[in-house]
Amino acid sequence: YGMDLCCEGNIEEAYEVSYRNNRINQYIELHKDLFPEDSEAYGEFNEIFKAAMDNAIIESINGVSVYTMEYTDHLMYLICHAFKHFLHSGFGIRQLCDIIVYANTYGSRINWHRLLTACRKINADIFTAALFDIGKRYLNFSPEKVCYPEEWTSISVDSEELLSELLNSGLYGDSTMSRKHSSNITLNAVAADKKGKRSSVLKAIFPDSKSLSGRYGYLKKYPFLLPIAWTHRIVKYKKETANRGADNSASESIKIGNDRIELLKKYGILKK
Repeated sequence: YGMDLCCEGNIEEAYEVSYRNNRINQYIELHKDLFPEDSEAYGEFNEIFKAAMDNAIIESINGVSVYTMEYTDHLMYLICHAFKHFLHSGFGIRQLCDIIVYANTYGSRINWHRLLTACRKINADIFTAALFDIGKRYLNFSPEKVCYPEEWTSISVDSEELLSELLNSGLYGDSTMSRKHSSNITLNAVAADKKGKRSSVLKAIFPDSKSLSGRYGYLKKYPFLLPIAWTHRIVKYKKETANRGADNSASESIKIGNDRIELLKKYGILKK
């Protein structure tokens, strides 16, 4: 179809492979796993979907049979996808609407207990309960219609701060470049928390070779080139700063990152 490969590094090892057709402005992004296995912050999300292939269902669309995840797995993926972006630099109202519309449509077929168990495994239960609370108050989420059980409604949440966050963050946390760069701080905090360690801004600025190997493929084979990767990041950051100016500064990124760490603590994602 005239698609050009847009993959950096080894195509066999890459988590994400992209194709673009400039003639018709078409872009296709292929992910070989639901989530990058080498991510210290959320690589474990893949464990939740180990049985997804066995549980797959068939939907008929215009007479064509399409294999897709069954209802609980599908809703859990929508939640995990939003949660992943939340751990980076945020997500917007569209992803929340996807979750609420899906839950309203297929709620009676969802195993809400299994969903809660999966959310608890990744510390996303309070976060998810807050999403449904926002849905109930503003987006016509109907607990009765979807058979939303007491074990979910009994979770005490204050969703106002999360609502303000997602309205300010842009579609995928990209409302400003400062916000996008703040993801280095939050991801480092989540990864450190999983190891029982304390995070630091310095570690976020200068990550280890494993953290950068997805972006700089040469680190997988030559980890001793880590200082060069740091230099590449700094040069790229300076170019972005020069291009975006007002909405991109190191001090603002640190402030946003620290504020978002407090938000992660509030919703039970990080230990206080």
